[in-house]
Amino acid sequence: MIARDTWVVVPDTRGTRYVLPPRELPWLKGIAAGLILMGVVFEGIYISATASMWWPSLTGGGFDPFALVILLFGVFPVVFLTGVALLIGWGHGEVLITDTGVVGIDRFGPIRFRRRIAFDDIERLVVDTGGVKINDKPVTTGPWADVAGLTAERKERAGATNTTSKGTMLVLGYPREMVGALCEEIRARAGMSAGVEIGVSTREADGAILCDEGVPVQPASSTGVVERHAEGLTISLPARGFFKGSKGMGLFSFIWMVFCSVFLVFAASSVPANGFVDALPFVGFSLMFMSVGVVMFFIALRMGRRRAVIDVAGEDLVITRQSIGEPKTQSWHRDEIARVAAGPSGMEVNNRPVLELQIHPRTGKKVGLFRERPDEELAWIAAEIRAALGVGS
Repeated sequence: MIARDTWVVVPDTRGTRYVLPPRELPWLKGIAAGLILMGVVFEGIYISATASMWWPSLTGGGFDPFALVILLFGVFPVVFLTGVALLIGWGHGEVLITDTGVVGIDRFGPIRFRRRIAFDDIERLVVDTGGVKINDKPVTTGPWADVAGLTAERKERAGATNTTSKGTMLVLGYPREMVGALCEEIRARAGMSAGVEIGVSTREADGAILCDEGVPVQPASSTGVVERHAEGLTISLPARGFFKGSKGMGLFSFIWMVFCSVFLVFAASSVPANGFVDALPFVGFSLMFMSVGVVMFFIALRMGRRRAVIDVAGEDLVITRQSIGEPKTQSWHRDEIARVAAGPSGMEVNNRPVLELQIHPRTGKKVGLFRERPDEELAWIAAEIRAALGVGS
């Protein structure tokens, strides 16, 4: 375990504050200096381009409030970039743990950037150990390969339409051993002061989420039903519905088709005036875009209606899925499975990766399932399967 002298514990009227050391990473100060230089160059270009609008007002030509607004408008980006650069290059991280929650802080002198989350809102703490990526490939050597972050992922609330997990970044840019130790401090403090049990997971470089402490408690957002028996367990997963199960694709496809329908109506109404031949490109263009919406709608419908049964019987894993059409069954023997985890599917919604349950066989390609399920439920299902079969993560 890492020595606790890597940070300083400072008493605070609101709780306990952990002050981390400045980030010591190669090129970090150079990157920060580059941001400041970028801001200075922008300010110079902006002042030169707008001088004729505000200079006369400041040199005796009569005060014009609008001219002052124009001048100040160009100052804000420079101040923002400078603040960000100072936090990145010369600032340090802090974590404030109160009786009700945790606050992540980046600080450089009076400049502070805070992120808050209550203990009751935390689904789990995720230690991101993937390091830094360049051209979408993780750095595997040097200090940048050891960079980790700590994210508190929020619980999914009843009635929420966006099922993609949202997290609050608490710590970023420190060695993974330090981040892991700080994660345990937060978890222990949450249990002592608030009586809240928080799960802990690790996100690897490939995005896979692994549970560090056996099988976590079933998430509150999960609708799965677990039946344990002598040979193993059965997890029944009901359909999540058109909007929740499609993770935003259903709503987007509906809006898409509404807009395409408007264009199609205009295209059809132009046929009597322009003739069928002249209106044909407009009609064909509208139909082509409408077909894209229909395909997205059908995919969303399949995701929303998909239900499944996961059976672990002895040394066998059997997964049966059904949406529209005949049910599909896949099975594996324990010796055929190398790893079970929740990992990125390659699909993104709102620039966030959509996770899936991944079965990695010892030979052949991985099998990805259940993209429609919440991320925390996928991590829980993977942990249940690993514990029941005795396979790795």
